[in-house]
Amino acid sequence: MLAIVLIRNAKEDLAQRRTPCPPEQLESFQASDTGRTMKTDDLIQVIQSLPVDERARLADCMLRSLNQTLPAIDQKWAELASQRLRHIQAGKVTPVPAEDVFNEIWHRFG
Repeated sequence: MLAIVLIRNAKEDLAQRRTPCPPEQLESFQASDTGRTMKTDDLIQVIQSLPVDERARLADCMLRSLNQTLPAIDQKWAELASQRLRHIQAGKVTPVPAEDVFNEIWHRFG
């Protein structure tokens, strides 16, 4: 069921945003109380204090800034994810729990 939620969320996110974290959609963080530039360690501390959904959003933005994608490719991935979701819902395929997949990998290569 988690895979279905992730696929839906990814599809919704793709529909809402075609470019990686457009500046107009990001809230800025300012260390105005100290008047100094934030150091990396301070930034990491602030990020770690955020709720998990905001950390995930930030991680997605950072990864997208490092690995620029093309909208056409993103669209193809969204279509494939939708197709796979339809196959799961129709009972054409049986999803394998991630724990089972990782256990098999660990058994084979660990």
